[in-house]
This record gives sequence, C-alpha cells and structure tokens, in this order.
Amino acid sequence: QTIEQTPDEQQWFCTVFHVHGLQTGVLYSYSFVSEHGETERLPLRLAATEDATTLRIAFGSCYKEYARPDLRIFDSIAATDPDLFLLLCDTCYTDEVDRRSEATFMQAHLRNRNHDGLRRLIGRTPTLGIWDDHDFGPYDQDGTYSEKERSLRCFRRMWAQQQYGTETHPGIFSHVRCGPVSLFPLDSRFYRREREHILGEAQLQWLLPELKQSTAPIKLLLSGSQLLPEVAAKPDWDWECFRLDGAAELARLQYLLAEQEISGVVALSGDPHLGQIFYAQGVLRADGQRGPDLWELTSSPLANRPWSKPVWPADSHGEHAFDRYLIDEVVASNFGLVDIDLARE
Repeated sequence: QTIEQTPDEQQWFCTVFHVHGLQTGVLYSYSFVSEHGETERLPLRLAATEDATTLRIAFGSCYKEYARPDLRIFDSIAATDPDLFLLLCDTCYTDEVDRRSEATFMQAHLRNRNHDGLRRLIGRTPTLGIWDDHDFGPYDQDGTYSEKERSLRCFRRMWAQQQYGTETHPGIFSHVRCGPVSLFPLDSRFYRREREHILGEAQLQWLLPELKQSTAPIKLLLSGSQLLPEVAAKPDWDWECFRLDGAAELARLQYLLAEQEISGVVALSGDPHLGQIFYAQGVLRADGQRGPDLWELTSSPLANRPWSKPVWPADSHGEHAFDRYLIDEVVASNFGLVDIDLARE
C-alpha cells in the first residue's frame, strides 16, 4: 500500500496514517518516503488477537533526560522484544518557558520524542502513552489548570491512539484490547481535584462498567498516580497518590472488584522515581468472603534521578516502617516487564 499525506504546519507536522486490510499472521513492514529520501524498512507489528494466550508488555515512566546521548534504557527495553510498550506518564518534562504557548509546549514534547533510543523502540513496537503532571502542566497541577485543553491537543498529536475520552467527556482515558489483556489507560489529571478525587465521577462511571463487561482474563489499570501505597498519608511526605487525593474512588473500585468478583485486575503505574511492587488483599464482601486480591507494579524512572528518600531502604529485608502494602523496591533507573501466559499455572 502507498498512503500519501501532507503534514499540516498547524498541527506541527504531526500526522496519523490509517492502514486498512491487514491480516493476522502476515508479516508487514513500512517505511517513510519524502523529498529527503526513504527511511529503513521497519516491522509493522500488529496487536495480538483476542484468542492469544501470551503477551509481553514493557513499561516505564518519568523520561526527563532527553539530551543524554548515552541513554541506553530504551535499547534494553527493545531487547526484551515486547509486544507492547507503555510510556506511563511524564513522557516529557515542561517548565514555565515551555508552557508559554502551544508551539513551545509542542517543542517540549518533540525534543523528548526525537531521542534516537526512543525512536528505535517505538518505531518497531506498538506504544501507548498516558500523562501525569509534567507533561500536563505545572508540577502537581490538577484539573483546574487553565491550559489543560491545550495540553490535551498536544498530547493527542504525539500519541496516535484510537480513543481519547468519550464524546461528552474529554481526556486521555480509553479501553484497549490486546490479546488476553484489557488495558485501561486512565487520566489522572484532567478531572483531578487535590484532596478530593483523581478520576472524577464521569471517568469513574465510565471505568467501572468497562471493567465489569471486559471478557479479557487480565485487566490492567494504567495510572500516572499510584493506587495502593499509603505512604502519602504520612506526615511530611510529599507524594501524590490515590490514598491521598482519591481515597473514595479507590474504595469504590476495590468494592466493585469484590462484589462483582472481577478477577485478574492488576495496576501498572509510574511517577515516584522508584520501582515498586504492592499487594493488597481483596476487601470483605457483604457475605463475609474476600474479593480478588489487587497487585500493583510501579516503574519509575526511565531517565531521571531516583527518589532521594526510598520508602523501603534497598538493603532492608525485614519489617519496614513506612508502607504495609509494599513488597519490594528498586532505587535505580528501571523499566517494568509483564509476561502473561495463560497456560502457566
């Protein structure tokens, strides 16, 4: 197929190609041709079909050091040969100068996107992205941000995803089926109100039925704010998460999982500049039985400094004082890897 398009200067030359008629099981490749020549041919990897029983997902967050030529973590991710890569929040970092106009905001996105290592990865691997505060607006900004519509326009240009929000409620949230997995990219910024809620009622009302109706055995909640850690509620701990800003929403979610017996739900998150894994027992139902357990895997940072105050000191192997849901922690640059195999016990 040959698809001709002329990138629009008003869209900062970002364009989306829609390719139709592709068949499962066929190997495809693609290249770009312009007056400057032709790129190398790259594999065009299709999403796994719903009857697939295996899937490998790589993910990470907090990508600030776009100017480092020696940044090899994206090549390390590519070497794992994932079926899908998730850039889970803080896909770039903006400052006050970057936020002066839509043009400067786009430039901030483009400078991060243009790193050779990232281009090698996402040119060959299906990729989804979500945002958090740094690629949405000022630090820890919530949904009262006056330029959030501009931020959404810029994010949509950078990440060619099939769905963004709904017809009546804008945002970056969606539901994506990939093989044995339903992915739920969540928007933790557009409707957020500090100390009140993170998702907002409209997004929550969309999410809960989607979770219940999904036929996928694995359901991944993709969030820029962590769900399970309680460390943010500790005195003098400056850390955004659901237990601080969206405790009631988390409780409703856990209650739904228990009452509807929705199994296979795992949260993947980013943000704190620490790699962590959390575990919470299912909540008690009205009949006295516990609902499904909830696990959360956090990967951060891809390319930024690790957090200076680990929740669980890296050399600790016993009881820890900060967070009862924390199982383990990595204080270093890292990426997450989720291997799904329905044939495995």
